[in-house]
Amino acid sequence: MYNVSILGSCRQESIRENFNVTDIKEGLTFPHYTKEIIQAIRFCKGISDINLENSKICFRTGILENREIDWNCFKEDFDNTDIFVIEIASRLSYEWNNMYLHHIQTEEKYNFKYRNEIKVRELTDLEIEEDIKSIVDLVYPKPVLIISHISTYNYGKRYELIKLLENICSRLHIPFYNPSLLLNEYTKDKILCDEKVISHYNNFGYKILGEKYKELIMNII
Repeated sequence: MYNVSILGSCRQESIRENFNVTDIKEGLTFPHYTKEIIQAIRFCKGISDINLENSKICFRTGILENREIDWNCFKEDFDNTDIFVIEIASRLSYEWNNMYLHHIQTEEKYNFKYRNEIKVRELTDLEIEEDIKSIVDLVYPKPVLIISHISTYNYGKRYELIKLLENICSRLHIPFYNPSLLLNEYTKDKILCDEKVISHYNNFGYKILGEKYKELIMNII
């Protein structure tokens, strides 16, 4: 069975049905934006400036569990990965003290005393393109599949980011998938959870998406 490393969210969880998913996602972080993804990759490779103390400040699992994370825990998973699935879900960047933080660090309940000093900004189109090139270079020669967020409308910030990613990946010949395309085959209530801000799939949606990811990943490998 092929090894897949996911740098993304629970929306890729259905990949587990057909592949061995490494512990990087659950053990380290669910990154949402490109600079956060680069930081996570560099950490797993042991070439990051993030020390043990800061690992519980910037990575999701460190924040949730209030514990330090050792990059050595992910070295074997990283080295044995056959393909990286990269979800780019946002262009919002959260920066503090030369680190890129997971967005939950802005929430009061995690008691980050420098919360009000976190710099939140939108990454530019050029930054995102250059970051995608860096992501591909960092995991080379392993292949990547870039995934976007879901957009149920053909307008808005999510939709604009999806179209940007689609354009960049097409020009750079990087495999890309927009899961919103499933809405051309199924209605929202058939595959998505009923949420105020739609972000998750229901059980049927996960099943269908898992089959799609299997097809995409096998074609790339």
